[in-house]
Amino acid sequence: MKNLKKILLLLLIMSVMFTGCQGAPSEAEEPSDTPAQEASEGSEAESGSAYDAMVLSQDETSVTVLDARGNTVVIDKNPERVVPMQITLLDLWYLSGGEAVARTSSRTAVPEASEDLPEVGATTSPNIELLLAAEPDLVILNSSSDTHVEMASILDENGIQYFYTGTSLNPYQSVNEALYLFSAINGNHEAYEENVLAMESGVEEVLAMTEGKEGPSVLVLFGSSKSVRCELASGLVGEMSEMLGADNIVDLEIPGESKVDFSLETVLANDPDIILVSVMGEVEAIRDRIDQDIASNEAWNSLTAVQEGRIYYLPKELYLYKPNARYPEAFQGLYDIFYGEVEK
Repeated sequence: MKNLKKILLLLLIMSVMFTGCQGAPSEAEEPSDTPAQEASEGSEAESGSAYDAMVLSQDETSVTVLDARGNTVVIDKNPERVVPMQITLLDLWYLSGGEAVARTSSRTAVPEASEDLPEVGATTSPNIELLLAAEPDLVILNSSSDTHVEMASILDENGIQYFYTGTSLNPYQSVNEALYLFSAINGNHEAYEENVLAMESGVEEVLAMTEGKEGPSVLVLFGSSKSVRCELASGLVGEMSEMLGADNIVDLEIPGESKVDFSLETVLANDPDIILVSVMGEVEAIRDRIDQDIASNEAWNSLTAVQEGRIYYLPKELYLYKPNARYPEAFQGLYDIFYGEVEK
């Protein structure tokens, strides 16, 4: 009876320790859909491709798309004054052959070519006056941001074209779709071929190395100063892990969500081979916090991954922010963890 009480007490401690924000979208990223069909001169896409669902039609001057919020939008090709309202989208826009006249504020992951552009506030709290002062002819919005949804009426009033996209859910797929669409808007299929197809080829080379190999079971944690949550297969690291043949022990599909609250019972019941930790905020502070929690908890210390020292803190530039053109490098990093020998 004493042992039973002790186990129940440990479970209660860990549940309180790791329960945090519920249902909030990632502070770093957002969701998206954006396929396309190159129907104009020089097109190399075929009808019936994976991109047909979102690009409804196009000609030499415009592209008609079904954006990530279900709006049918006609966008003029080759816009000259563009403002992507998220750094990830800004990077994808440049990869697609475009240029911007302003950007949102950020200290990290800013494309080099856009570092000196005027800023229009943060992604989550844009300055509308600064945005209008940039005189954009196209604004690219994040589909999961309530603030961006509220901006629609202002952009309509000022005759500014806009559409919604995003890359939080199933990021690798949605990044590819966004790149294809952006290339179509820029009338630059060559950029798609040079950047996207090269990226896809690099990823496929890594995935091919998993053939015939049995992947490990993994727990993907997302740590911040507020909470530690479990990432699903629809999240950034979760999606790549699944593509590489790993078995995510938190096997859930929740529409519109990429993370769920931490459950020690689930972790103990499934005993992952590997624990991956993606961190928002001060990496060392969060790492120290998790390490202290682990060291003081017998139940957590019983896990195979903990006993074998297979807990990996992932670099932000590849696993917190979207790696975009660096996706092959990000996949390779996880492959080395799953199937090779890397330093913990």
